[in-house]
Amino acid sequence: MSKTTDSDSKKLVSSAAKNNRRRKKSEEPLMDGNNLKPILDAVQFGIVIIDAETHTIVEVNPTAAEIIRAPKEQIIGRGCHEFIGSDDQCECQVGEHEENIECLERELITNDGGRIPIFKTVAVTTINDKKYFVEGFLDITKLKLVEETYQTIFENSAVAITVADEDERIISWNKFTENLLGMGREDLYMQPVSSLYPANEWNNIRAENIRQKGMQHHLETRMVRKDGRFIEVDISISVLRGPDGEITGSIGVIRDITERKRSQEQLKLAEQTYRTIFENSAVAITVTDDNERIVSWNKFAENLLGMTREDLYMKPVSSFYPKEEWNKIRAEDIRQKGMQHHLETTMIKKNNEMIDVDISITVLKNHDGR
Repeated sequence: MSKTTDSDSKKLVSSAAKNNRRRKKSEEPLMDGNNLKPILDAVQFGIVIIDAETHTIVEVNPTAAEIIRAPKEQIIGRGCHEFIGSDDQCECQVGEHEENIECLERELITNDGGRIPIFKTVAVTTINDKKYFVEGFLDITKLKLVEETYQTIFENSAVAITVADEDERIISWNKFTENLLGMGREDLYMQPVSSLYPANEWNNIRAENIRQKGMQHHLETRMVRKDGRFIEVDISISVLRGPDGEITGSIGVIRDITERKRSQEQLKLAEQTYRTIFENSAVAITVTDDNERIVSWNKFAENLLGMTREDLYMKPVSSFYPKEEWNKIRAEDIRQKGMQHHLETTMIKKNNEMIDVDISITVLKNHDGR
């Protein structure tokens, strides 16, 4: 353990006395301004008043003391750079040019060495013919947490998200956007949003008057990848406005629907193929619902039975068989077996003529087996 000499003790006493005189001197210019105290005590953000010449703190409100984590007496008389200044001996020096500073994002150093993110403002004022800097600051810890949460969601979203400025130039985007379009920062930053779309598609988007409407959900269009390949997308756009209603930018959410569109095209092609086979088949085909009523048929069925839509649609399939023949069909338990091939029976044409037929029946079931 080191020993404290008489000389060291004198230095400590001298230093403490000096600091006390300095604090007392710092308080003197504001002694006549006690009418400011109720205002300073009432505001819900930190305020410190700094001597412009010495850069020492001469006044501090309760909110500032709470954020700094020190009593007022331990703050007054100390240099502003110890808490809310910067490494170059206090940013408040700009006040020497009579210029105020608004909304700087900085870190406040607490009395116990912690760091708190703040928004900081600096204003120049004169009290009793002496110049001071009034620094106000707001603890934005919760805001930064929300911002970090948003950024996490933004970056890890399973859809592409872009942010454009008021001139429709891209200023921000997430990783999914880069992967979707095969582009990097040099391909996206400050590029016109229109450059990501074929000219005709951009014209279609423009025709929606989204800037006037304020938003557009689920607009299907195409975009151009860096390699020149087109992709099908579903876009939702929200226009951003300032406090006066002026447009400040927009947010675009982009979903890749290329596979979905391809599946739809394949399904459409399959349906067309089925319809072609169905309509041009050389045998009669009928489709019934779960109540055994006819819902669809081909042209050959009309010709075979001499019937039209009025004779067939939603009619019980049993009405096309003599009663005894229908009973034989029922006896086969086809609904339980699921299918029956080459069952010979008799059907009734519209003119009541009986015709001998060979029928094959397949029972249709949904994914629940019903």
